[in-house]
Amino acid sequence: MKKVIIIVFLYVIFAYATGMSVDNGELAISTRSGSESGKSATVKIALNSIGTVDFRLGELSVKHTGAKEYVDCDEEDKIFALDTLTTGEESKCEIILNDGSTIRISEKSQYVFESYTDKPNIAYVGNLLKGESWTNVNKSDKNARDFKVKSPIAVAAVVGTSYKMTSDGQMTNIAVREGQVNVDLEQQVKTKYNIIPPKKSNSMAPKEVGPPKEVPGPYEVTLNEWISIVKGEVISVRYDGRYNKFKTDIEQLEREWQEFMNSKK
Repeated sequence: MKKVIIIVFLYVIFAYATGMSVDNGELAISTRSGSESGKSATVKIALNSIGTVDFRLGELSVKHTGAKEYVDCDEEDKIFALDTLTTGEESKCEIILNDGSTIRISEKSQYVFESYTDKPNIAYVGNLLKGESWTNVNKSDKNARDFKVKSPIAVAAVVGTSYKMTSDGQMTNIAVREGQVNVDLEQQVKTKYNIIPPKKSNSMAPKEVGPPKEVPGPYEVTLNEWISIVKGEVISVRYDGRYNKFKTDIEQLEREWQEFMNSKK
């Protein structure tokens, strides 16, 4: 996974250094000759998409790597690594990734498809900058998957599950519709608030049990290591790393999921 992140980082640096951009599924690289005329030429290289827009309702726009502006995005359009999608008011869309997993983006949202690879295993990183998204990881085959969707505050790691994430910059909420989700803080939050994971002891000696402790209230505990939530559970993580974990109405989650399905008909 680290190799993928490094490659993507170098890809972005190179894009800005050379005037590189994506246009209709082609990587366009502007080059400048060494002659006095300084004439430039454009070389285009075909790119592999990572997914396809399966459904769109309302306003949907995309900004490709190196592009200065957003352009209209429609059904059957291809999605590429580092594409940023935005939805308008009362708008939504569904993206089917190459492995069959789906990303649903609700209204007034901004979402970045940071990276995707299928060699040697399927790995994906998405970034919900604001708004709401649903992630439904394909589990119909035996391929190993490493799926992560993050916000400016938290990151959710999943394998074969379905969940909703919302983010407004102050709070990130993650609700599990099916399966299990592991949640941790984004590294920038850990650094800003000096949140350090607890040291793990390898000692097999029994721990001394102290007196009963009062159960902390909501947002009194800092998320300093991975925590798991399962079907019907929600975790709300604040900008400062403090969190609250609680049960939710699973039937309401199912209704929200079904409402999206109904809008596709």
